[in-house]
Amino acid sequence: MTSSFNLLSHRDLGRARSYLRTAASAKSFQEVQSHFLEALPRLLPSESPCWDVWSADHSEVYELICPGDMTRAITPLVDSINATIPTHPVVVAGGWVSGEHSPALLSNYASSRQIRELPLYREVYRNIDIEHQIVASFGSLPDRNFIVSINRKTRDFSTAEFQLFDYVASGMERISLHLDRKFKLEKRLRLLAASLHQRSGIAGWRDLTIREIETLGRLATCRRVTDIAEADGVSRYTVAERLGSIRNKLGLETTRQLRAVLQETFCATDPSLDPTQNTCFVGSSPPKIEPTYGDT
Repeated sequence: MTSSFNLLSHRDLGRARSYLRTAASAKSFQEVQSHFLEALPRLLPSESPCWDVWSADHSEVYELICPGDMTRAITPLVDSINATIPTHPVVVAGGWVSGEHSPALLSNYASSRQIRELPLYREVYRNIDIEHQIVASFGSLPDRNFIVSINRKTRDFSTAEFQLFDYVASGMERISLHLDRKFKLEKRLRLLAASLHQRSGIAGWRDLTIREIETLGRLATCRRVTDIAEADGVSRYTVAERLGSIRNKLGLETTRQLRAVLQETFCATDPSLDPTQNTCFVGSSPPKIEPTYGDT
C-alpha cells in the first residue's frame, strides 16, 4: 500500500480535513477518542471502529473502546486479546508498533485462511466476526500508546479507503503530539505557579494561561509593548489585552508594578525553576512556550 493520497477525491480530502479540524479542537485524548468513535464511521464506514490503549512497550492492551454493542462484546475478551496478540500478523511483522505510525492493512500480512488459523482469530476475532482490519498507532506517550482500528466482517478495504485512513491517522498523530506537549507544559507551569505564589505572596499565578506566562517572559526583557508584540508576531493591542488580564489575575494596577514583581520574584528564584537558567530574566532571552491547540 502507498501512503501517497493520489486516489483521494477532493470531496474525501475535504471531509477528512473537516474531521481533523474538529479533532484538533479537543482538549484531551478522551475528546479525540469520542470524536473518532462518533465521526470516523461516517467518513469511512466499517462495522467497528475501535480505540485501544496499549502499554508503552506494546505488550499489553489496557482498554478497548468500540461503539455500541461491540464494546460489550469485546470487553470480556481483553484477557484473550493480551494472550494472543503476539500472533497478530502486523505485530509479528513489526508493523504499526514500529514507531512510524503508518497504518497497516491486515490482509497485507496474512491471507484469510492464515488469519483463521491464528489463536487470535479463534479466541477473539471469531467471536466478534471480524476478518478485515486497518490499524494505526498515532499517539506514543511515555506510559501508554493509542492505537485506532477499523474493522469489517465481509469486505476488505480498498486502496482508496486505506489512503483515506492513512491521511486521517497522520493528522491524528500530529494532534496527539500537540496534546502531549500541552500536558507537559501545563504540568511545568503548575509547578512554576506554585513556586511564584510562595515566593511573591501574590495569588493568581495558577490562573494564568500558557500565552500569558509567555508574555510575562517577554515583559522581563522587552522594554516596550511594541517590542513584545513584534517578538510574538501579534498586535500591540493583543499584548496590552494579555497584560491587562495578567494584572487583573494578580491584583496589580499597572504594568510598572507587574515589572517590579517580576524583577523581585525571578531574581530571587532558584535557577532550577527559572526557564532561562539564570538568576534573573533581565538581559536574557525570555522563556519560549511552544504554541499548542486550545491555548488562549
